[in-house]
Amino acid sequence: MSDENRIHDYELCIAVELELAHSAMLNGLTDEAEKRLNDALEFAEADLDKARIIEMLVRMHIQNADFDKAFDVALEGLAFAGVKFPAKANKLQAGKEVLKTRLALRGKHVEDLINLPEKTEEAPRISLQIQSSIQGVA
Repeated sequence: MSDENRIHDYELCIAVELELAHSAMLNGLTDEAEKRLNDALEFAEADLDKARIIEMLVRMHIQNADFDKAFDVALEGLAFAGVKFPAKANKLQAGKEVLKTRLALRGKHVEDLINLPEKTEEAPRISLQIQSSIQGVA
């Protein structure tokens, strides 16, 4: 089998598992959905694929009101998307990050941010999806 076929088959396998998991979630088959997602996670080679799978796991746990698990899984997914959080954050670290963000946004208007080009890189997009999923949980 050529490398191109392996890549195609890999992508197809991930896509099929995600669709089957999504279908199980929609039908209230949580155990089946979790099994499919965990199988896909084991099969996944690329960190971004793992992050996409974990994003679905996060949504499933939130849907089932298992917020602690959703939060823990989300942190794992964010790591695969390249976002690292300290194990124990403190107010000083949080304040430092808020200050860095404020400095980066200084002098910018809402219109400036709205008119920015759309993100095409998958890692930041997945990271934002995971973060927005757990926004109310954290």
